[in-house]
Amino acid sequence: MGSKKILFVDPMSRNNLGIYDKNLLSNLMGEKYFFASKGFQFNEISNTKIIHNYNYYKKRGMLKIFSYMHSQMKLFLWVLIHKPEIVHIQWVKAPVLDMIVLFFMRFLSRKIKIVYTVHNLLPHDSFGKKIFYIYYVLYRLFDGIIVHADRTKKELVNLFCIEEIIIKEIPHGVLKYEMNEINHRMYPNKIVFSMTGILNYYKGVDILIDAWTSNKALIENDNIHLIIAGTGNILIEKIPEKCNITIINRFLTDREYQNIINSTDVGILPYRQISQSGVLLSLLAEHKPVIVSDYGGLTQPFKIGRVGWVLNDLSAQTLSELIVDIIRKREELTNIKNDKNLWGKIDNYYSWENIGKMTLDFYDSLFSGYSCKTSVLQEYPAYKI
Repeated sequence: MGSKKILFVDPMSRNNLGIYDKNLLSNLMGEKYFFASKGFQFNEISNTKIIHNYNYYKKRGMLKIFSYMHSQMKLFLWVLIHKPEIVHIQWVKAPVLDMIVLFFMRFLSRKIKIVYTVHNLLPHDSFGKKIFYIYYVLYRLFDGIIVHADRTKKELVNLFCIEEIIIKEIPHGVLKYEMNEINHRMYPNKIVFSMTGILNYYKGVDILIDAWTSNKALIENDNIHLIIAGTGNILIEKIPEKCNITIINRFLTDREYQNIINSTDVGILPYRQISQSGVLLSLLAEHKPVIVSDYGGLTQPFKIGRVGWVLNDLSAQTLSELIVDIIRKREELTNIKNDKNLWGKIDNYYSWENIGKMTLDFYDSLFSGYSCKTSVLQEYPAYKI
């Protein structure tokens, strides 16, 4: 089918999410319009008109709500006037309000196909029947749904009773800040472990701190180091003064974030809940082995090959023992890092060019009625601890 007029919508298009948007849009053919955050960090994308629409994140209290409502009204009016064929939404920030906008968008513009990318089944740290039923209704307003992992697809079908025929599994591409120059490696000649990003409870930062500080083999080893960096509530008082840990408890600049990723030997993601992780994709972009919990899309790259270790038991003790084992078996870590065949497969699977083609094919399938029911990869082999 021919190219289509695409309206791409992401209220959260900043930092890692902005990199995702830029890479995906750069690999989509057609006439593209992008309703972006005013904090979107890129000025140009090929064949794309960028409309800086969202500024709610700079507001507080009720002003944040009114700002988002105003932005969604502008979005709705733009759709009515310009009549794109595809409206592709990346995130919703106010699900009830967004549900109303989508309902009227569908009612007044019946030829438009509305696509949603499920980065998370439910908002992080959200619980209860109320939010579940809001999303139960919300998901039914989309013509097509994109997920990044087969597990997310199964959960969407089983928990929310969504028809499998409208769901397409498309990988989340790797994320990398393009820097002209980067700082020197932090803590050279040491094995560096790291946790980065927004450090909310669901990411298990407390599990990592307990795992590290409860084990003398870790806090007294001068050949290793742990970096915990990002905004969030970190229980710093639980961390001894001398324990081979660097805490950077604030928002990281792009350069700081990329420098930590580049300096990492093993990324640690002991998440309690997740569908997909931008930090994981940043680590894979630099061919960094990872320790992940057995949740959501964290295990997706293990279907390709051994990119690290999967924690079957998410506990401080199990994580602590695994870190010690990795240090003792340094040759195993070196073999993973130097496996060019493995990382070549990872690069190919998470290629933005391939992801762009899959996304366009999915758009076309919504108009042709073609079913995209196949899974991208089979179940991953056992690298569990």
